[in-house]
Amino acid sequence: MNFLRKLLLFTLYPKLDRKEITDFAILILVCFMIVFYKVLKS
Repeated sequence: MNFLRKLLLFTLYPKLDRKEITDFAILILVCFMIVFYKVLKS
């Protein structure tokens, strides 16, 4: 869960520009989809 906390901190980090925030949001979405898929398969 430390990883998730770092992700949240990084997402809220004010110095990122709009494009980086968008790319990061897509990355988080993909990670959640992978985790969700693994949970469904198990």
